[in-house]
Amino acid sequence: MTKQTPTIPAPTSTTDGSTDPHAISTKPSIGVVVIGRNEGERLKRCLRSLVGSVECMVYVDSGSTDGSAEFADSLGVEVITLDLDQPFTMARGRNAGWQHLAAQESPVEFVQFVIITVKHAQLTALSIKQLGDPDCYPGQADKA
Repeated sequence: MTKQTPTIPAPTSTTDGSTDPHAISTKPSIGVVVIGRNEGERLKRCLRSLVGSVECMVYVDSGSTDGSAEFADSLGVEVITLDLDQPFTMARGRNAGWQHLAAQESPVEFVQFVIITVKHAQLTALSIKQLGDPDCYPGQADKA
């Protein structure tokens, strides 16, 4: 008996030339949510390292007064400024960014959350497998 190696089908084109949405992609689409407030150089290094490397990126600003939002905007990064009337939390920032990416015309498959804190730079890798399935890693968002 010969053992057969499974093959991964290549994306197929439809009659109008578009790619079959059910075909397997060779490169997943990745979005990034960066959250912070008054992070200065840490934010600049973070954003510069990501620009051009991901399909979509959003910076969620929690009331910065140091020009963080303006800097992100100058790089072409989408900026969400949180309402000052509600308390700022990391969870609120993650949720605002995730909801923004999920509402895009072409939502990304994977999301990387980058949380920059004032006391120390911290990268929290909360990768959500599918935007349509935020429960795929239950409880992880609460541990960040």
